[in-house]
Amino acid sequence: MELTLTPSEIIDMLGGTSKTAALCNSAWSTVSDWRKLNRIPEAKLIVLAYQIEMATAGRWNRQKLFPDVWEKIWPEVKAIEEAEALKRKKKEARLQAAVNKDRIKTYQPKGVIANEQDVS
Repeated sequence: MELTLTPSEIIDMLGGTSKTAALCNSAWSTVSDWRKLNRIPEAKLIVLAYQIEMATAGRWNRQKLFPDVWEKIWPEVKAIEEAEALKRKKKEARLQAAVNKDRIKTYQPKGVIANEQDVS
């Protein structure tokens, strides 16, 4: 997996070596080695992915960090996204129905009687 964030940037963003070590249950010396090797093991990156997402305000979300496998690792994220998409779809449908209803009320072709009260 390719990142444009370096391991050092990730570690700094998460609060430094000790804090990152605590977040992924590793020794600080191990995290320090990640800086030196310029590589974070994928298993630890998976553990840190949510924290990275929060630290970057979603700019580096789990979908971007793991584009090919994120749905398998975090199926709950997929379920949340699907639920939000369904809510948006329902809201759009309600708004469109309201617009259509308003159009029906306001549109009266010439020569057409709108309702029985107009017949008198």
